[in-house]
Amino acid sequence: MRDYDKNPIIIKDYNYIFFPLYHLLAMPMLVYALFYVPKASPIACGLAAAVIYGNMRIFFRAFDKRTIVLSNNSIKFLHKDKVLEKINLDEVASINRTFFIIYHKSQLVSETVKKIQKIFFLPLAWLLWYLPIIIIKFFFHLFKRGSKYRFFDAIIVFNGDKFINILPATEYEYQEVRKYFMIKKPIFDTEQAKVFWDNYYQFQELISDKELL
Repeated sequence: MRDYDKNPIIIKDYNYIFFPLYHLLAMPMLVYALFYVPKASPIACGLAAAVIYGNMRIFFRAFDKRTIVLSNNSIKFLHKDKVLEKINLDEVASINRTFFIIYHKSQLVSETVKKIQKIFFLPLAWLLWYLPIIIIKFFFHLFKRGSKYRFFDAIIVFNGDKFINILPATEYEYQEVRKYFMIKKPIFDTEQAKVFWDNYYQFQELISDKELL
């Protein structure tokens, strides 16, 4: 049997790329609105540009530095050598499938913000947010060598309010992760897992300027 301490499964994390790609696609519309829509507010365009800048900065800071490590007794979410999140296998409460790109508990918003979003934003969320993300992820898997597209392509592991989102980039990685859970947590089969839905989250940097040094 494989010793996952000596030979752990290491999955390169790609979840951080989808927020910036989404906002990058929105830049042409922002430029068009600023110069060709008479009533477009420069302040609104400036705020939108600031959001885009923030997401792109996070993209470059996280680029090629984040991994998920599955070992005998734990699952770790790492930024280089820094542990962003850790869940011990004996503490895993549930495993779900999802297409959401949420990756850390700090992204979850308060109940008050949820209510505001539900009233004002949720009706348009699928059209303006989730549909573009689904399309971006489809092309990600289409062009990623060895990948096989699944609508629910990520595996999210929970322990209370902590969770780690594992996004296998190839079919080989997916089957390796599935086999890992079948061995370590036989009650969980990623193919049969329930679907996780959470419409309310935000992008978070997770790493401070000092920690990047």
